[in-house]
Amino acid sequence: MVLYRKIAGAGERINQNVYRNWLKSNSGYALADLEIEKRTLRVKSQGIPVNEPIKSTWQFGLLPGRWAVNAELSNNKYSESMTVTIPEHQRISTQVTRVEQPSIEIKSNQVFADNDSIKAHVLEVVSEKTGYPMEMLDLDLDLEADLGIDTVKQAELFASIRTNYGIPRREDLKLSDYNTLEKVIGFVKDSLPGASVQTDVQKTAEIELTDLPQIAVATIENSEVAVTTKEDDLSIFVLSTVSEKTGYPIEMLDLDLDLEADLGIDTVKQAELFAAIRTHFGIAKREDLRLSDYNTLSKVIGFVKDGTSPKSNEPNNSEASSKSVLKSTVVVESQPTIQTSQVNEKPITLRVPKPVLLPRIDLCESTGINLENGRVIILKGQTRLTSDTAKQLAKILVAKKVDVIILEAGSSFEKVDEWLKTGPLTGVYCLTGLDTDPEWNESRAVNWKNAIDLKIEPLFELVKMIPSSAFLISVTRMGGLHGLMNPANPLGGALSGFTKAYSRERNAALVKTVDFQVNAKANFIAESLIEETLNDGASLEIGRENELRFTISLDEIQNQSLGQLNFSAEDVFLVSGGTGGITSVVIDDLAKRSKGHFILLSRTPLLEMNEIDLGILKNDPPAYKSKLLKEMSASGDKVTPIQLEARFNALERAAATRDLIAKIEAYGGKATYINCDVADLTSVKNAIAEVAKTVDHVDYFIHAAGLEKSRKLESKSLEEFHQVVEVKASGFMYLFTVLEKAKRTPKSVVFFSSIAGRFGNAGQPDYSAGNDFLSKMAIWLPTQYPALQVISLDWGAWAEVGMASRGSIPLVMERAGIEMLKPGQAAPVVGDQILAGSSGEIVVAGNLGLFERMKSKNHDMNVPLADAALRAGNPIHTMLSHLTGYSPDSGITLEVTLDPQEKAYLRDHSINGIPVLPGVVGIEGFTRAAKHISSALAAANSGFEVERLENIEFLAPFKFYGNRSRAMAWKAGATRVQEGLRVDVTLESDTERVMGKVDHVQHFKGQVYLTLKDIVTPNNAVPPKWGKNNEVTAAEIYQLFFHGPSFQVLEAAQRSGNNVLGRFNNSLIDINADEPGLFTTPLLIELCFQTAGLWEAGSTGNLGLPHSIGKLRVYRNVINGTAIFAEVKPKEVDGQLFFDARVVDSKGNVYLDLSDYRTTPQVDTPEDHHLMPMKVLVGKERK
Repeated sequence: MVLYRKIAGAGERINQNVYRNWLKSNSGYALADLEIEKRTLRVKSQGIPVNEPIKSTWQFGLLPGRWAVNAELSNNKYSESMTVTIPEHQRISTQVTRVEQPSIEIKSNQVFADNDSIKAHVLEVVSEKTGYPMEMLDLDLDLEADLGIDTVKQAELFASIRTNYGIPRREDLKLSDYNTLEKVIGFVKDSLPGASVQTDVQKTAEIELTDLPQIAVATIENSEVAVTTKEDDLSIFVLSTVSEKTGYPIEMLDLDLDLEADLGIDTVKQAELFAAIRTHFGIAKREDLRLSDYNTLSKVIGFVKDGTSPKSNEPNNSEASSKSVLKSTVVVESQPTIQTSQVNEKPITLRVPKPVLLPRIDLCESTGINLENGRVIILKGQTRLTSDTAKQLAKILVAKKVDVIILEAGSSFEKVDEWLKTGPLTGVYCLTGLDTDPEWNESRAVNWKNAIDLKIEPLFELVKMIPSSAFLISVTRMGGLHGLMNPANPLGGALSGFTKAYSRERNAALVKTVDFQVNAKANFIAESLIEETLNDGASLEIGRENELRFTISLDEIQNQSLGQLNFSAEDVFLVSGGTGGITSVVIDDLAKRSKGHFILLSRTPLLEMNEIDLGILKNDPPAYKSKLLKEMSASGDKVTPIQLEARFNALERAAATRDLIAKIEAYGGKATYINCDVADLTSVKNAIAEVAKTVDHVDYFIHAAGLEKSRKLESKSLEEFHQVVEVKASGFMYLFTVLEKAKRTPKSVVFFSSIAGRFGNAGQPDYSAGNDFLSKMAIWLPTQYPALQVISLDWGAWAEVGMASRGSIPLVMERAGIEMLKPGQAAPVVGDQILAGSSGEIVVAGNLGLFERMKSKNHDMNVPLADAALRAGNPIHTMLSHLTGYSPDSGITLEVTLDPQEKAYLRDHSINGIPVLPGVVGIEGFTRAAKHISSALAAANSGFEVERLENIEFLAPFKFYGNRSRAMAWKAGATRVQEGLRVDVTLESDTERVMGKVDHVQHFKGQVYLTLKDIVTPNNAVPPKWGKNNEVTAAEIYQLFFHGPSFQVLEAAQRSGNNVLGRFNNSLIDINADEPGLFTTPLLIELCFQTAGLWEAGSTGNLGLPHSIGKLRVYRNVINGTAIFAEVKPKEVDGQLFFDARVVDSKGNVYLDLSDYRTTPQVDTPEDHHLMPMKVLVGKERK
């Protein structure tokens, strides 16, 4: 904001009510105050806003949406214009237009039940339900096939029509009889012969529209601005610009001050400074410019002198460059104020990482890397495995005529520089992650610190020497799935975190972090690394379990229960990282919930301040800074701005800490502050000794300490890199080890990690390394302490507080599509996850933006090759015609077109004349898709077998309208779980409606579990006893059910105690006789469905369609011609009818077990005489 000139005016120029409401909505505070800090007008902080501030829609170049006008004139309802005088070089003519406030009159109306009025009303209701204009609604359109109005919406439509016309409910009404608009209109006519109905009379209402949007139209004209380059003017401009960027007064800016060391202007801000200077003085951009050559103010001024000297100023022939004229019209529409209390905030999304199956490597696209005659560096660790792997890898590479140099971590890299000068580098293999972590014993604090240094610091130094185009593949041995299952060697997390961050800075290079099983052999590792080099450039994190390849995806946590536990006043919380940023907000929430004892560890001593100084610091920070400068300068020593800032920040933190301690005590809790540098073992020992004197136990240890210094690799020193990693990694190791020795081992540990560790982030290789190590520790540590709860929270960026809320970072996040966390929502996550009993790594973030984007189409799967692999050997099942795509999140996509005229099982499964895909055929499709993933795409001859199906849901029937063929798509994605693979499968379709509208529908979904273990068939069961009386015959059953011949699976049914028995019709042939090798025996599942349906019809009077199955196990017994029965057991859970079922033959062979099956009622009610045999079956009626 720049104040050009104060405009004199009579009386009050600001409408105070409008101004106060504007300030309230923008700040979120009920009574907001403004202050000036570093020449910036800002809202004075009052803590977390009570309401959510409205989001700014301002963009660079826009003028104000409303200009200051006389309060009296602003009430004028008519068009008005005013001119605001500003400097000559920027003339602005602004016209503010207000629109007359109209009134709206709603008149009463009557609807009579003649033909035209009935038609108009029906079409209006249908138009409202579908969104189609009335003129498009031909009367012969089918409600469901053409307009997408399913049976539920049809029932709602009829209810609306009956209510409007007062038509009584008809029990014999069948919706299928009124499937077109013409028939619906006919229904109304038939129900109201000659009658007329008048709607409720609505009162005439006059609505006054207030605060209508104002439109400001402004034309801006910039005339020539003269620029002088006298020496004094040069210095003044440079110093003014630096003063504006830093907030330091010009008189403090000595010309020999170092931009970064003394003034805190990092390389990013230096680049902004030079851009501003070049733009102001018209200096051409120099490609050879090195910021490090201009590290002081005097050198910057020298740069300007050189750039503006006559010899360096080439004449510019462009008239536009000497005279810049910009004309633009800006239209700004003011928006009505939105009360934040009325806005429903989107809940925070919690996600957990999961290993998902990748296509086998030969089905992936080439990376484009050619190793032949290349040059490669192998960086190895210090154990035998890493040495053997380096030798095997070098042997393969040398056979490809690759020039290989092997380096050992911890040794000198002096020869690398000379070697790199002899030719271009192809890439680097880092094998340091193959080294086994040190033992977890009393010496671990020091040993693990040294081990983590050897894993990543040599690589850090090496990558700064190599060209950005060279590939980097780092290798770890954390269990084959990056520690997510069977975790081992968690120090590898530091290497994987570093590699992920490196990939963000080297977008054009191939970068991978590949994890292997603990028992992987050197030759297998070497061969796999060559494969990963040549194929699949889309995957960054790769896990290798023998032939299977995995990457890491995220799964949302659904319907999490916090349990019955609560915090208590006896709880002791030990928190590292002081009280700054997000930590203070979290502590505030925990203190409010627990009233416990909080021990706060911070590297910064809690400085003493008197009440007067505290008041000035809180109410007028610039004034306090000036006071502080005088005090620091009183000794006569020269005070640099960075010294002043450091002292001011320390006092500001001290004030915030005292406020937090006061809050904890006000809640009824207790707070203890202990000075501790977590990266210093001696300091940690002293601090924990103080803790041991203060409390006799520690319940919760929250490791929130962190140090973040973002800068590109080239600008980052080894000392800084080491320091950032040490706070996260060594800080935890020291604290936990010393706590254990002091017999204060906590029952829960919470790490404050970051999405930088999960995904990597440019400029943060150290921060990513430290955080990813903590996430791996969260999974591994409970293997050493089974009763210990360990959670690693990968925080997304926080708004208002924390590192990401500073400067331009929120804008960068917004552009990247990354949603920032609101403190009020994010803070309770810590306590919630502790009480929920969560463990492992949890990503806490909103939208993840660019982190979620797929790097390439189909994630580098070669779709034609994969499709061919699917067809190799046995012919593909017709339910899965061809493969069309792949993504790590949803898996493979398999498409097929089915024609009911070609498939009897579709024709014989028609409801009201419309063929419907049977749910049991959908289950078979699930299983087929899962088998194809594991055997054809993941690894040849993998040996996976179907162990069970779970959570099957029948969401929407798949209907073949007009007996026409339809296309469908199966999506199947496999996740590694303890017992093998869990394949999440969905069946989806697109239906084209009128006007080209396409409805995307998910019809079925479920999970298929695959295992490498032998499927164990249950021992022979006791065969069911079939009685001679009270039998329901097939003729009676299929008077009630809609199934055609190939789906009439019941020969008869009868009651057996509290269960119902259904006898299988052995004369039926498989509905997929042309499809050999079915996995789930669909007709036997249908036998269970129909038998359960008989019980439901007899006991409730309803016919049900499949809704869901909790679990289904299918055994590979061969049907042998003996009698087969479905034993169905009804049960009630929370008022809902469920069924468990088993299929067994007369010899006791079990074919399948099914549990927690339930249905959804059909719309049509069956006739009583059809229901009677079923009522007798369940004992509700007698014959």
